[in-house]
Parts: sequence; C-alpha cells; structure tokens
Amino acid sequence: MRDYVDIGCTPWEESCAQTTEPDFRERARKEALIFKAQILRQFGLPPENVEIRLVWNQHDFGSYPELRIYFEDEAGADWAYKVEDNTPPRWDEESLLQLPPPAWAFAELLFSPEMRELRERLAAMETKQ
Repeated sequence: MRDYVDIGCTPWEESCAQTTEPDFRERARKEALIFKAQILRQFGLPPENVEIRLVWNQHDFGSYPELRIYFEDEAGADWAYKVEDNTPPRWDEESLLQLPPPAWAFAELLFSPEMRELRERLAAMETKQ
C-alpha cells in the first residue's frame, strides 16, 4: 500500500517564502527544491519505490508547498520516518549558497544605519560640487 509523510518545504527553524510576497510561488518552489537536495545530501538516496515530490496544499491565503515522501514497503517507510524524525532545523552551507535572498533583506539593507550614513555622505559630496 502506498503511504506518505510530509516534511515541510524548508528546515523548520528557518523562515520561508510568504504568501503575501509577489513572487511567492516561484520563491517557495525554489526553497522546497533546495530543501529536497539538502535532504538527499543528509540522508542519501532513498530505497527503491520511494519518491519525494513537491505538492501544493490549499490554505485560506492560497496554496503552499510541501515535500511529500511516498513509500510502498518497509524499507521505504523506515527511510521516510527517519527523515521525518530527523528533518534538519537549519539550512546547510550548500543550501545557503543556493538560496535567493529574502525579499525583506533588500529593504533591511537599504534602510540600515550604514546605508543611511553612506547616502548622507554622498549627498554632502554632491552639495560641495
């Protein structure tokens, strides 16, 4: 009998794409595929008859992605439950290098004290010219 477990779309301690972001679907899909690659790096290739698929679930605010591990036999179930029980809480280094920066990071950088100071210095230089 075919069964499955859902393991999320990102490590559970990490922030993820938000449904309110303009590019949510594409960003969430990328995050989930990067997470899938991390799972495979951490746990190795699954046994035969195991499939990790990206599925979209309905929610009040739209749909959201989830990685779902399908399995058909005891070996597959053991692997799937091992992943579920030990899902990584954080992105690994390789995943961090592949992730696009979150949308809020640009605004945070733009309005940081360092950038404000730089803008003020540039404005002062322009005034002197």
